[in-house]
Amino acid sequence: MWTKTFHRIWFDEPERPEFAAWRDKLAELHPDWTIRTWDSSDEVRSLIDEATLTDRWDAYMASDPFGRIPDIARYLLLWHFGGVYIDTDFEVLRRFDPLLEDPRPFAAWENDRTMCTALLASPKQHPAIGILLEGLVDRLDATRGQTANNAVGPEYATAIWREREDVRRLPPSSFYPVGWWEKNLLGQVSYPPETYAVHHWAKGWGKPVETTVRQGTSDVSILVPFRDSDGSRTMLWDFVRERLERLYPEAEIIVTSDDGQDPFHKTLALNRAARQATKDVFVIYDSDTLVDIDALRTVVKIVSADPMKWGRPYTQKVKLNEAATQAVLDAGAGWDGTLDWRQYGRPEGQSGMNAAPPLVVSRQAWEIVRGFDERFSRGWGQEDVAFARSLEVLCGPSLRGHRGVAFHLNHQRIGVSGNDLWPGQDVEGKKYHIWLMAQYRKARTPDQMRQLLEERDDGRSPDDGNGDGEASRGVHAVGVR
Repeated sequence: MWTKTFHRIWFDEPERPEFAAWRDKLAELHPDWTIRTWDSSDEVRSLIDEATLTDRWDAYMASDPFGRIPDIARYLLLWHFGGVYIDTDFEVLRRFDPLLEDPRPFAAWENDRTMCTALLASPKQHPAIGILLEGLVDRLDATRGQTANNAVGPEYATAIWREREDVRRLPPSSFYPVGWWEKNLLGQVSYPPETYAVHHWAKGWGKPVETTVRQGTSDVSILVPFRDSDGSRTMLWDFVRERLERLYPEAEIIVTSDDGQDPFHKTLALNRAARQATKDVFVIYDSDTLVDIDALRTVVKIVSADPMKWGRPYTQKVKLNEAATQAVLDAGAGWDGTLDWRQYGRPEGQSGMNAAPPLVVSRQAWEIVRGFDERFSRGWGQEDVAFARSLEVLCGPSLRGHRGVAFHLNHQRIGVSGNDLWPGQDVEGKKYHIWLMAQYRKARTPDQMRQLLEERDDGRSPDDGNGDGEASRGVHAVGVR
């Protein structure tokens, strides 16, 4: 028996105002339904009747409130009350009553392999929800180092519901006509007539993080650009950060974000971090990367002695696959920094590129090249290569990499590693990054590079020298600011 109730959650703080219009439209289309926004985490916690799950709830409220907690909450609410759980970032287009003509619970595929739980519906105390709750504690314990999606979210629910005959698995067009990897198309395309609601993928965990500074006693500032755009990176950064703070206690660590708009504006975040830095040697450090700290100290010492030198504390960067990443995370604080990554199968990639972070550079050299080019404005690709190119031309070649390996921890991707996109990034945006990098390669002399950097700081696109306006058209096509 269906309950005509929509359940929304936004715990312990005011709901983001941009969701108000979607909430009001939901109410307008469903005047005979109850719309309940659960704003107290303690109230939902009180629904738990198993002490071990209460313990896990408390632990994740402290460490992962935007990840595992919403997943646990939606199962609890549907078990105890029934109805439709709906994330706050859904735009509802039509009434849900036709979906209740069938007594079976339902969710929809977001792609050809994963059923999304951002909108999940069930009658009260249905066995299909009960089985999700029954397995929660064991699943939480078995997936401590994994993303929320894989732990008790969509991947977990998909594995359990995939073959059940007492549930409905609706097509993506029902609730996800635009995927999270193409969210820039939201509002720009027509939605199919069978679409009931549109998910806007405005994750709570994608909000900008506050700038944090861990004071240090040495002359090095570690600059970390960070925003968890897809929910897969916070746990990785927590692991990396704990290791940095423990093994490099004398370093200043500065973590900064961008403006909160997808895709992540990494160059903006890095330049903000540099403005906060108080030391004379900078380490540009990705939040998902591990490197030998002694090797890092060695390169820092070289750069400190000669500010025109710059380089990386490794010779090879290995992009670990999911199994190898899990082995590192499972080792926790006891990980000794070594890993026979080959035993876990083929890695996502390997690189000896001299531009990939971690990268050590002096404040003096940073100022000579004027930091990172913020025209690499939206998403991943080429920004670190352009930075290294400007250093080569204006400061000299990089140091030979200190013998050793840097490990890149695995996280979800849009596409294949090395040719992937960040959430919200489109192909045209990445093409512009590639085109802009080509202008850096053309700047072969110090005067040519300085001219390119002056154009950047003036907010102009580089002139391709052909006089045909191609550069300006490229910028306009991708909306680069």
